[in-house]
Amino acid sequence: MTFKRWAFLLFLIGIILHIPLISLDNIWLDEQWTILSSRLTYGEVLKLIMTEDVQPPLYYLTAKTFFTLFGESILALRILSLLGILALGGLALFPVRKLWGDKVALIFCMFALLAPYTFYLGLELRAYMWNTFFATAVFVFSVSVFRTNSPKDYFYLIFCSLAGLLTNYYVGLFIGLCWVILFFRLVLRDKKYTRAIASFCISSFCVALLYLPWLFVFFEQWTRATDGSFWIQMDHVYQSLSVLYSGVFINNGLIMTTMGFCWLSVLVFPFIRKKQYDFLIGLFLFIGIIGFSFLYSYFIHPMLMWKYLVPFMGLFFLLCAISLQNVKKLPLCIFVVCFILSTGNLFINMYQKVHHNGIKQMMTFIDNNVDDDTVIVANSAQSYFNLLYYLPHKNFAYFSEDRLFMNNHVKRLTPESTEKNFYIFSLLPQKCMGELFMDMYFYPQYYCLTKIIVN
Repeated sequence: MTFKRWAFLLFLIGIILHIPLISLDNIWLDEQWTILSSRLTYGEVLKLIMTEDVQPPLYYLTAKTFFTLFGESILALRILSLLGILALGGLALFPVRKLWGDKVALIFCMFALLAPYTFYLGLELRAYMWNTFFATAVFVFSVSVFRTNSPKDYFYLIFCSLAGLLTNYYVGLFIGLCWVILFFRLVLRDKKYTRAIASFCISSFCVALLYLPWLFVFFEQWTRATDGSFWIQMDHVYQSLSVLYSGVFINNGLIMTTMGFCWLSVLVFPFIRKKQYDFLIGLFLFIGIIGFSFLYSYFIHPMLMWKYLVPFMGLFFLLCAISLQNVKKLPLCIFVVCFILSTGNLFINMYQKVHHNGIKQMMTFIDNNVDDDTVIVANSAQSYFNLLYYLPHKNFAYFSEDRLFMNNHVKRLTPESTEKNFYIFSLLPQKCMGELFMDMYFYPQYYCLTKIIVN
């Protein structure tokens, strides 16, 4: 078959496999944050991010736009995430194909649309796939700019760089490294001031100027994140290294076997073919960004968890595609079979998650069995956001330590201060593949306990 037919087939398979997953209604804490922020005005979204979050604003503003255009639904935001997956695959059709040929483009397209992490994280109501797209696109267009000095490629590089800087700070660090390496490559190649270096200077100035207003917010967020109260600990940093051998935070034998093939191809490739500078620079960037993040977290302040490394998996799989282009048919077929098996295994797990929706069952139970005169007290942020999203018509509050936050007032939890019956509502999400259970405690005046477990 021709390249276009193979590419069409991969996109068709990718869409067919992802569509059943976008109906998933289970949402976890960070996804709930995305939904609730999307219900605010644009000004309120910016204020919330500037004062309460440690992320740039672009994804949240885009999610707000999708909520406005397509209705306040989880489906609208999952479609936004799906578009990120398709955009990553779209890189294979044009710049990747132009730079490295049809075979590399098709292998990368397979990775982009069907890699296990796209099923595990790709449809979350977060910016993971758009982060991956922007990081990978900046590397690809930086290579293209170095080879062609095309104004069109510079435009794409500027656009993707600015979008990545305003979406995720780890992606922003990666983008900065790409620009620095591009500058040194141009200087070492031309050895004097040329049109290519002039184009680089103008383009980098444009990116810096457009990003400057947000830079002041970044420093304020950075101060807040390093004041000792940020939630990431060294355990999260050590766990993040699992991405290197599993692609996602799942110890699945098939997935780990596939990743083993990927690492073998990436590490062996430099010894097979010489002077593949684009490949070596990409490998340096991938290992360098992970190494820097780990060392900073270890010696200065923990700032790394496994999901923060997902944006660089697109680059890693591009390196795999480049390294596999000269592999003979039999080993390549074996690799593809392992890849398909690992992808299918995770797809089945995620499909089961869609059709065993624990959250909605819990909320339906609460809605039917808790009357409107009873206050539901959430003793965790996860529980509170679930109530806020699914049961906005109920009376509920948030419990922290010995204080009750209710209708913007604070009460001490004592029998004398209690005017109504209470449910204490908590979630235990540490179960495999989204199986959530609920502990519900009934406290009439806080001295009688009844425990109900709903599976």
